[in-house]
Amino acid sequence: MMDISQVAGDKMRRFMIKRLSKKIIGWMVLLSIMLPSCALLIQKVGTYYLGRTHKMFTAHQATCTINNIYNSELKGSISSFLSERTTRESLLSLKPQHLFDELKEKFGIIKTIDWKFLATQTLDITVIGHTPTYVVNDQWVLGEDNQLFERNDFQDFDLTSIPNISVNPKWVAQNLKPRVAKFLHKIAPNKLQSFTLSYQQPWLIELAPQQSLCKCRILADEKSFFRAEKFDAINHIFQDLCQHGFITKKALSSPKPLLTFDVRFKKQVIVRFSEPLRRGKGL
Repeated sequence: MMDISQVAGDKMRRFMIKRLSKKIIGWMVLLSIMLPSCALLIQKVGTYYLGRTHKMFTAHQATCTINNIYNSELKGSISSFLSERTTRESLLSLKPQHLFDELKEKFGIIKTIDWKFLATQTLDITVIGHTPTYVVNDQWVLGEDNQLFERNDFQDFDLTSIPNISVNPKWVAQNLKPRVAKFLHKIAPNKLQSFTLSYQQPWLIELAPQQSLCKCRILADEKSFFRAEKFDAINHIFQDLCQHGFITKKALSSPKPLLTFDVRFKKQVIVRFSEPLRRGKGL
């Protein structure tokens, strides 16, 4: 015979399970209604604050400091481009490298760019261009690397203040070949104040003294060019030639080079005369 208390307990459990099931179903129905609304609300709040954040990091104006750009028209173009480009979108989406690549493609003379975002929502931009180092073949200007620029890009710079050199067209394409650029950038700034330089090949570099008692040429290669003792020897050789009567006053006044000093050989300097020596009379 079944216990009355057991029957009552079973009925109570069934009742509680049924009641709990109804509550669960009710909560599920309620959640199914509320979740899309909550998601939409979260999306709207997120969009609002994201927009506010982007607005906070969007420059109202841009100030531009430009150094080492020696063309006033080019300066104006760079400043206008940066002002328009940096104030139309948030800095959160504007990547520095992308901006630099875009700027470099449009204005190749730019070397570096840096910026600071100020509390006044002003973007302070600093642009630095290439410093001219050589005039090449009277047509191009060499920057600090092997890049060549048109002379017009430096119309506000005194190009006569830097060396003007001649380079075999073989070594000049869109840019100066790295080997030649590396050689030129090793030269002390004051060395080419005394010589004009013509780079034909790595083993054939011609120098002409700008201030010399007589016209002459010096032939060097990339190694001997930097050997100071070779150039010191030329002075002693020239003095000896004068003392022994090989170089006359007529030779000193000649408009064409009569002597060639070849310093490309080890432990010696070869001297060549453009005209045959006459015994007892010199050149």
